[in-house]
Amino acid sequence: MKKTVLLTGADGFLGSRLTAEFASQGWNVVGLVRNPSAKNIPPGLQDCFDYSIESGPSPEALRISADVVIHGAFQTRGTADAGAAAVNLRASRLLADRYCRAQGALFVFISSMSAHDNAVSHYGRSKREIERSLDPAQSLAIRPGFIIGPGGIFQRLARTLSSTRIAPMPYGGRLPIQTVDVTELCRAILQLADARITGLYALGEARSIPIATFYSAIAAWMGKPITLIPVPGTPILHIARLLERLGIPLPLTSENLLGLRGLIHHPVEPAMARIGWQPSVFSEILRRYDPSIVRG
Repeated sequence: MKKTVLLTGADGFLGSRLTAEFASQGWNVVGLVRNPSAKNIPPGLQDCFDYSIESGPSPEALRISADVVIHGAFQTRGTADAGAAAVNLRASRLLADRYCRAQGALFVFISSMSAHDNAVSHYGRSKREIERSLDPAQSLAIRPGFIIGPGGIFQRLARTLSSTRIAPMPYGGRLPIQTVDVTELCRAILQLADARITGLYALGEARSIPIATFYSAIAAWMGKPITLIPVPGTPILHIARLLERLGIPLPLTSENLLGLRGLIHHPVEPAMARIGWQPSVFSEILRRYDPSIVRG
């Protein structure tokens, strides 16, 4: 009998690839997305129902019986507001209560390496709060590294770098970052979910690299010359906050800067031991993709 996975944010960059991965392994994949009739729904979905962070799943979706629920949707607009954090927490609890406590499904929360006990960004603190709220006997929290692939934040970052010759490096560009190939990430999530493994696992390359090295490698991969200028983070953060209060839009927000300041190295050895996780290093991952993916 086929297993069923219920996936919020199935139309997103990671969600669409998780859909393809689970479907390729014979799972029934049911998507929960906002206003599905108005979107290009990825192939591989058995069904798709309306879902919003604010109001939860549609009544039809609540009748679905799932073996695994993967919660990848997250409200990022207004994350500096305490109300947004409460909305995200409530959405996670609703899904966990409805499908996991009531049906015995495994709840998989897609968290972030921004989430840790010393996180300074609102995004990281909000993700960490959700992690703490989970039932350790019925839940799995995944902290992916910076996801590399044809879409998502990586594509937006590469496009930005391709259009500039100079990039400031707040905090000197020394802060650590760990990357992960989107295909390797999806396979690992499938392995963990299929085995009903619970707990908290970081999934990314074993050794972090300085963020300046990360930016330089992307520019070289695209064949674009770029000059990185180290700048102090704290004064830039104060200036960003002042400009935001004045209503001036910025390419790098105070929340972005807090996210950078909170970067730490996450050990991935637990996943390596549990499922034989063998993450590729960033240089290997980049070689798998053609720079044309930046153009979409």
